Amino acid sequence: MLTRLTRTRVIILTLVVILVGAAYEYKLANVGAYEWPPPKVDSLWVHQFMGNVSSVTGREFRENLSLDALARVRFDTAVLVPDITHFGADTELPSGVGEVIYYPSGHPPVGFIQGVELESPIHWGVMASYGFTEYGYFLGQGPVAVVSQGCHAPELSKPRINVTQFYADYGCGMTWVTSTWLVIDMSK
Repeated sequence: MLTRLTRTRVIILTLVVILVGAAYEYKLANVGAYEWPPPKVDSLWVHQFMGNVSSVTGREFRENLSLDALARVRFDTAVLVPDITHFGADTELPSGVGEVIYYPSGHPPVGFIQGVELESPIHWGVMASYGFTEYGYFLGQGPVAVVSQGCHAPELSKPRINVTQFYADYGCGMTWVTSTWLVIDMSK
């Protein structure tokens, strides 16, 4: 009886270890974290990210306090209607200013830039191809759409897209969670 109990415990312990490992791997795959614990997205993270953007593009990006203030205004407006991409950009962004909004929670700066280049080429193009050299940013918490695994919808590529309808059109399930918004406004 003692041998059976020990063998049973070993089997149960092995299953628990496998399940915990699988849950951890699932969390990393779905959250997009490349390290544990996931890095904190703060001003240091943003400066590292923008430094990486500068390295990849060969163009030095400098922070501009006026653009920081604009990014704050843009966050405050865009977060009011998160179901519409870049809500309010048509009236709040001055001519010559480009904007990207990212949701970087769980990603290190280097891993995030690689993800943007591969998965969001239109957003990457705004950062890399328009000759911008100045940026401002704002970090805040707000609603973020999380799509079901295996969703094959393309990148949300422009302002005024209804996010819920967009993903429904591609047959993707979607839920809203609260997460970090990174609004970056850029100019020459």
